[in-house]
Amino acid sequence: MVLGFAELYITMIIGTNQRTCGIQDPSQCGLEVPRRRISLWVQIALDVIDRTLQDEDLVSQSVEFGALDDELVLAELEFLGSLSGHPVPLSAGLTAELSRTTARGSWRHGLATPRTLAHLLTTGLFRHDEKVGHGCVVVVDRSPYWSVQLRSVPPDRWFASDNAAGAAPQVLAALLDANTGHALAYGNDPWTIRAQESFRALFDRDVVTQFAYGGTGANVFALGCLLRPAEAVVCSRVAHVTYDETGAAERIIGTKLLEVETVDGKVAPAGLSSVRHLLGSEHHVQPAVLTITQATEMGTLYSIEEIRTLCSLAHEMGLLVHMDGARIANAVAALGGTSAVLRAMTFDAGVDVVTFGGTKCGGVFGEAVIFARPELATRSKYIRKQTTQLHSKMRFISAQYEALLADGLFIDLGRRANEAARLLHESVRDIATLGLGVPPQVNSVFPRLQDPAKSALQDWSFFWDWDVAASQVRWMTAWDTSPTDVDRFVSGIREALL
Repeated sequence: MVLGFAELYITMIIGTNQRTCGIQDPSQCGLEVPRRRISLWVQIALDVIDRTLQDEDLVSQSVEFGALDDELVLAELEFLGSLSGHPVPLSAGLTAELSRTTARGSWRHGLATPRTLAHLLTTGLFRHDEKVGHGCVVVVDRSPYWSVQLRSVPPDRWFASDNAAGAAPQVLAALLDANTGHALAYGNDPWTIRAQESFRALFDRDVVTQFAYGGTGANVFALGCLLRPAEAVVCSRVAHVTYDETGAAERIIGTKLLEVETVDGKVAPAGLSSVRHLLGSEHHVQPAVLTITQATEMGTLYSIEEIRTLCSLAHEMGLLVHMDGARIANAVAALGGTSAVLRAMTFDAGVDVVTFGGTKCGGVFGEAVIFARPELATRSKYIRKQTTQLHSKMRFISAQYEALLADGLFIDLGRRANEAARLLHESVRDIATLGLGVPPQVNSVFPRLQDPAKSALQDWSFFWDWDVAASQVRWMTAWDTSPTDVDRFVSGIREALL
């Protein structure tokens, strides 16, 4: 559907307060703005009248930003380029910035339409040579008229993240069962004792299991148990621990993260060897732990042989090995789907400590940190408390793991998510513009999408951007993604693109 417009009206609504609002030559953009005092917010409405529609629908776009503790000065707002000619349905770039940052922050972020501060991409009706320059726009609330309208029925479940999924019924039942009577706190309860025994049986060795609140905290806690002062962690440059944990390891346990280059998100032996020259030098932090993620942040898998090789090299260099297993259920399911596979890719391969994720495979909250040998966990109970990961009502974490480990439920839930991702890939791989390669190894697909189709799909059934510069997004399935969800999502994709 090609839409055009004949006229553009800009109005500014200004309230009252004690702060002044300065406009630099507002006449350049047709604004008639009295010099009044602004309220805690300012709204700019860009009203576009579409003369090509019979009913002359009003298309509007509004923005809002805060000026709580500082004077806010608006930069000039002007249009660059001509409004004449025949408009085409191309995306218009709305650059957005405040001329001055307020003391309480320069912008607010909306979940429904997340955008970066530097460049807010809006699916618009502007010509290709028309854009707003030097605006003071911060958050864009897009009208549906500004994007492709999808008529397909959206799926019941998003393809945003396995973190968005609910809990497996068995896990909820276990929580209700644990919510009976009183039990001693801090892990001195029957559920925790049973869950710890279940992990010993699962790994077929005398492992030590300590439960934590969440993934970031569990990783920090696990690494803290392995490190001494002046020691560092070697990791992939895209590892969650360095890229998505807000510097938690550096802040909380004071370690340094040594990022090495990767291949498909995986640390290679050459990458690990690249820090060897630091060993023994008093001028350098000492590499002490290698952390790898299985499955990786890029949706790839280490083979069992690759893990074995890395562990061997790390131990030869004097390093311990930690595995971030936030999606360990998906990894096990993909590599064979048995407890023997789990053992082979972790402790049998030489891994020393595993963060065993449950939240992404049907849990509500809580992760488990598993130590291969008791001597590695000597100080774990103190460090867990110090890193704020000791949950008082521990039974509500332990009960979930007791349910997830029973009859291999966690593997089955991981398998369901993986199968849904493969079905999705298979259903859209013929769409060349998506740039899909080989089928996914676990539960994530990374297509390339551009506006207006991308924003239309995100508004219709939300998913996250992945690599904005490459126009890449991530579609992620979960344990509860159904074939019907996939079918509906595929219908929306085809409607938006074809």
